[in-house]
Amino acid sequence: MPEQSAVILEQLLEREPGNVKALALLIRSVSMFDAPKAHEVAQRLPDIDIPSDINLEELEIGLGVTSGRGLRKVIKPEQEKINEANRRFETKEKKRKKKKAKLPAVLVPGG
Repeated sequence: MPEQSAVILEQLLEREPGNVKALALLIRSVSMFDAPKAHEVAQRLPDIDIPSDINLEELEIGLGVTSGRGLRKVIKPEQEKINEANRRFETKEKKRKKKKAKLPAVLVPGG
């Protein structure tokens, strides 16, 4: 199946060489059966220009990691500013509801 999709994606890229999504899908499908070829295909990806004023570590930490139904966790950053910005991702515990006391089945009034 990945071989067939790789052939179709290669044909698509011959018609549209600038299609980055198709190139990414091709890399993914080729990597399932031929890792060295996938690495060669990955070299065809265009370079990304990242502005110098963007801190990638802050972006990665800002995303946070959620797991479980009631808990949210975040990787603790080294800088205090990042920690303050991510207060909403800190671990929260669920509140437990108090159960009502069960009365005996046979209740004798006044006794």
